[in-house]
Parts: sequence; C-alpha cells; structure tokens
Amino acid sequence: MDLSIDYVQKYPKTNALKLRMMFAVFRDPDGTITCREIADTPGIPAGNVSRLMRNYRKKECGYSRRLKPDKSTKAYKYRLTKKGALYLVKYAKRAYYCLENLVLCPRN
Repeated sequence: MDLSIDYVQKYPKTNALKLRMMFAVFRDPDGTITCREIADTPGIPAGNVSRLMRNYRKKECGYSRRLKPDKSTKAYKYRLTKKGALYLVKYAKRAYYCLENLVLCPRN
C-alpha cells in the first residue's frame, strides 16, 4: 500500500524563510536588528541568516537596508524598506492562501 501524498491545487511557494526573517525585522521596536537577533527570533542558525542577507544584498533585492555596524558587537544592523514591507505582506498572503487551500489526497 502506497502511503505517499500528492499536493493538489497550487504548489505552496511561500518563501517561508524569507517571510520569517522579514517578520522578525518588522516586529523589532526600533526597526533595526542584527543577523544574530533575527536568528534568535525564528530559531534559524545565525550563519544561514547572515548568508541570506548577504545574498539578498548582492542580488539587490531591496528588501532591507544595511545600516552602520553596532559599536559593541560590530555586527551590521538591518532595517526593512518600503519594498520589503510590501513584499512581507505579499509573502504573508501567499503563505496564508497556501495553508488555507492545501488539499491532501492519497496517491492512486
């Protein structure tokens, strides 16, 4: 008996990691946050967050803006841009839609 599952309707392209990182920056009271603080919030390894933030900056995505390093920790701080806030809403809606309309049915 085959117990594997097929996903019907839309493939859930939610960009979950990107959404979690943007949401961590958005929730911060000052609006500025370091990679280590981003990693502590959703529980992602700090190395992955740093690598992804560097990758988004290299690709010029424009989701966040890198600010001057913090004097005590010498870590760069990031702030969400207007484009980043718009994409945060877009990714959140997409994630909600995919989770709401995800239909599981057994493979024939």
